[in-house]
Amino acid sequence: MIRKQIEGSPSEAVVTAVAEALDVDECSLSPLYDTVDPDALNALLRPQRPDDGCVTFSWVGCTVSVDTDEVIVRRDQTAEMEEEINPPSDLTSQRELQERPAEDADSIDVLHIDDDPQFTDLVNDILEQIDPDIEVVTRNSVKEGLLHLESEDIDCVLSDYDMPDMDGLKFLEQMRARGLERPFVLLTGKGSEEIASEAISVGASDYFQKSGSIDQFEILANRIRNLVQKSRSEQRVQDVYEAIDVVDEGIGLIDADGRFVYVNQRYAEILGYDREEMTGRRWTILYEDEEERTVLEQEVFPNVPNMCSDGVWTGQTVKWRKDGSRVRTDHRLAYTRDGMMVCLLSNPTDVSHDYDGPVAEQV
Repeated sequence: MIRKQIEGSPSEAVVTAVAEALDVDECSLSPLYDTVDPDALNALLRPQRPDDGCVTFSWVGCTVSVDTDEVIVRRDQTAEMEEEINPPSDLTSQRELQERPAEDADSIDVLHIDDDPQFTDLVNDILEQIDPDIEVVTRNSVKEGLLHLESEDIDCVLSDYDMPDMDGLKFLEQMRARGLERPFVLLTGKGSEEIASEAISVGASDYFQKSGSIDQFEILANRIRNLVQKSRSEQRVQDVYEAIDVVDEGIGLIDADGRFVYVNQRYAEILGYDREEMTGRRWTILYEDEEERTVLEQEVFPNVPNMCSDGVWTGQTVKWRKDGSRVRTDHRLAYTRDGMMVCLLSNPTDVSHDYDGPVAEQV
């Protein structure tokens, strides 16, 4: 069961809660409002939430209850759940494929591993007809598949489980051991629930039961696209972290509990720590004196703006380094939309000897 407080639109809270309950991307649910009971949808889309009780309805395999201030989602264990989450024609129609934004229009290169050439030809032809952005390459053994993965840029891997040289799970282990972190979908036969469960536990992105149904292939195409979109988004985030690691400005992120969730190499160097030492610790390690902390909490933090609209707090602060010395830096602070504090440090100056100035000063 998932509970979400309603902080803005009730419909947005519903999508967030249902996506969490089903462990799918919110973007795969938003287009499905036409499958919600019309009366329930009208209630959700009102500017004000209903004061006359709870709205309850079934949607994409879940029972959804919307009260005045929270959403409660219970996942239904029904055989129709997969079809409801991924309605075949609605999400993969040619018109929608043409209307996808440029980011989603990138081709998706899929490697399909199966020792049955007739089955791979069938799957490949159908997937490419359903979604013209999907391009499938076939290899008929694990060995050939690994060689292809190491030499070509592949977005997603489809693999049969039952193959003569190596089963699909061992193939996945070989991939991960070689650092090949592609989305991986295991194809299983009927009655393979235990294998599918094991696949997820060892790191497969998803599993799919082999079927001759066109509807099922449309579900598979949609799964592939969602997995690749998620993988590409995660890679973009990783690229950003790698980029900020090489800048000359110290960058740190502090969560709502006051703990460092990330510092780049320069931030740690300025303060004399290893990065791993700072992650998870509170910002107070940099301000040993209780009076100094009080100045930050009462005079600085309340004046830190939201970076999305109001810019940043700019000033200078004096901090304690790990070795007991003191350093003054230019300091910029701002909150992200979700309450994370971004801290930027530059121009460090050692002030260990006889410093009696303010711990923080806005400029």
